[in-house]
Amino acid sequence: MKIALVQFETKIRQNFSLVSDRVINFIKKAKKENSQVICFPEDFWFGPLDYYSEEEIKEITTSLFLQIINWFCFQAKKYSINIIPGSFIVKEKCNYFNQTFFINKNGKIVLTHKKQKLVPFGFEGRKVTAGKNDFKVIEGESIKIGLLICRELFYPDFFQKLREKGAEIIFIPSFWSKRSSDYQNHQLQNKYNILSEMKVIDVLCQARAFENEMAICFVNACGNLKEKDTFDVLAGRTQVCLPFYGCIKNLKQDKEGMIVFDFDKTIIEDARKAYQLFIKIT
Repeated sequence: MKIALVQFETKIRQNFSLVSDRVINFIKKAKKENSQVICFPEDFWFGPLDYYSEEEIKEITTSLFLQIINWFCFQAKKYSINIIPGSFIVKEKCNYFNQTFFINKNGKIVLTHKKQKLVPFGFEGRKVTAGKNDFKVIEGESIKIGLLICRELFYPDFFQKLREKGAEIIFIPSFWSKRSSDYQNHQLQNKYNILSEMKVIDVLCQARAFENEMAICFVNACGNLKEKDTFDVLAGRTQVCLPFYGCIKNLKQDKEGMIVFDFDKTIIEDARKAYQLFIKIT
């Protein structure tokens, strides 16, 4: 199964046609490479909602979200490609949730994951509700697939739960900064190496691949956002990690781009025969 991972440069307040044209270009490139799955980053369409007014947030989390997710479903069917459309903050009744989806090549949403471990600051920390403990795995293109979002990379038990349900590959749409106004508020910027966030991403992605005998697809945004005192400098580091090998591809620079790789689940089967980490011994 060929997979495309898009490191998308996020910009705030771009109109629908500008962003959708850029997305279509990546979908066409992925199809040209015969990819069967394409994944975009967390919050890539709008960026964090910290940059928007209450009036804008109301529209983004309701009518604009519906327009975009329906548009993605149409593109999945049109191009016959499975799409993980990043993640979006969605308002359901009185609650906001950070959600990602798996849209199959027939244009149907077959898996939804609501982020359970939220960033403890910013709009997400103040306003977003954590999802429930409902870890699900689906089969797509004969591969068992799970979804997590960004900060959930820190939690090994999340991966273990998906592994116990048979997951062979996990996609992690992310919006992970190497510097931001939120980080700056911790007053640690002169105390620790600026490269620490990139090291965290690289180490944890490889660890999760090895300890769960599965493929890890970490898909991060890139770019610089700034408005008044709020800013984000994205880390990039979109990457693929496999058992036996560790990281096999990594977009290390904070630049827009796309990884395409051919995933052969034989490596997962071999790792599970070799390590047998989830075999219950009686």
